[in-house]
Amino acid sequence: MTACTQKYVREEIIAEQVDREIGKVALEAAIADAMLAELEKEQGETAKAEAAAVEATKAALTTCERQIDLLLDLRLSEQVGEPEYVSKKHTLVNRKAELRGKLESFENNRRNRFEPAIRFVLEAKQGAKLAFEGNPEQKRDFLKKVGSNLKLAEKSLAVDFRNPWQFVADFNSDPALSLARQRENGENLNWRRERDSNPR
Repeated sequence: MTACTQKYVREEIIAEQVDREIGKVALEAAIADAMLAELEKEQGETAKAEAAAVEATKAALTTCERQIDLLLDLRLSEQVGEPEYVSKKHTLVNRKAELRGKLESFENNRRNRFEPAIRFVLEAKQGAKLAFEGNPEQKRDFLKKVGSNLKLAEKSLAVDFRNPWQFVADFNSDPALSLARQRENGENLNWRRERDSNPR
């Protein structure tokens, strides 16, 4: 039997590394909330811009339906012949289907454009909470969802993050972002010190 070459790794060490990997793709609440606010703002602005086009399409659809009804009345009163009726009805029915398709497209595009991004940011925000409060099974499932090729070699856990999670990992590792966080934390610390030194 071949001896195992991997050294024993304490459970606590693995747990710490799992939390560290989750932290790489987790968004702090303040950052996530700012992203969500921006997405919701853009979603609202887009909805307003599309509202006029939707109303125009609805009006065109109503006109088309009236024209179909009028054409039927003309045929019943024999003011138009069968060949002309069939030809014009075919054109109007196709136009009606096209307008309905446009209305459905407006709605689907609005949802598909923003809802996946909003869900993703919420999941990344949940990752930050999971690192502190989640149980081992929840953390394992989260890592499986965001990454692949989970490896434990030489006491070190490695994860290849899938897109768009790799984008979050790159974002979190940005030195400029880290510097901004340190500056913010320093300002908060100074504020607390000043407050503590001037008790009321």
